[in-house]
Amino acid sequence: MRTSAPILNHPDAADMITGKPFIVSILSGKGGVGKSTVALNLACALGHSELRTLLIDLDWSLGSLHILANVAPEFSVNDVIREKAFVKDVAIPLTANVSLLASASATGDSAAPEPIELARFMETARETLSGYKVIVIDTPCELSESLGVIAHTSDLPILVLNPEITAITACYGMYKFLVTLNKTFTGATLLNCASSVSEANDIAQRFETMTSRFLGRTPINIGSVPLDLLIKNSVARQTPVVVRHPSAKSSVQFNVIAGRIINLLFKNHTSPRLNEIETRNSNYETLQADIKG
Repeated sequence: MRTSAPILNHPDAADMITGKPFIVSILSGKGGVGKSTVALNLACALGHSELRTLLIDLDWSLGSLHILANVAPEFSVNDVIREKAFVKDVAIPLTANVSLLASASATGDSAAPEPIELARFMETARETLSGYKVIVIDTPCELSESLGVIAHTSDLPILVLNPEITAITACYGMYKFLVTLNKTFTGATLLNCASSVSEANDIAQRFETMTSRFLGRTPINIGSVPLDLLIKNSVARQTPVVVRHPSAKSSVQFNVIAGRIINLLFKNHTSPRLNEIETRNSNYETLQADIKG
């Protein structure tokens, strides 16, 4: 039987205006599903909604966000974790509202931080980076204690998969691993490279059935990103698709998903600015329906 659980790991955070940033982690059970591309474009979509966003590449050995964004960092997240640098001094601006803290691999230092170091960094980030509204974290594709730390200290962990059976299986394995570490874990899933709406709905339903039956709980389905050649074009141009091709069907959907993330994280906040953001993203839903038609 499916267990009822809050969507957010830290639901109390959404009930208080604390000034602390919300943390969204992007995970996947295997490489090649487009996790980093999703992380980059979701961060830029959140920034487009006028939320100051910090994108952190915590894939310490194979981080690629600096390549996808076409920047050459001198410092990395490891320098911040080891207290050799401050985020404000080393984060690289990507857009007006989005900055990148690059992977350690970008500077040749691929040593993974100890889980205790990572836990301290995650807590410090939440306490000290009040200048940001959202922190988006790209993670390594591994089942490890460190990954568990990132996922379980995030407000909204999102597992990315694609329609390949190996990706679905790996995503299930990742979800089972995280639920085993913490029985209250819920999180969300995002299907990348969906060939159709019906395929996306079918995979979401199958994944929900499987996790509910064998794990007693299931993540929410936060949406899907369609298969789009303009994403491949944007990757080759080292520019986020939401920036290079803002009207592309994938860009529309990234903005829709960003709107859903905003609604989850800020659901109890009632400021004019957030109302404006929600209205703007509801317009993306309409545009998406027009594209499907």
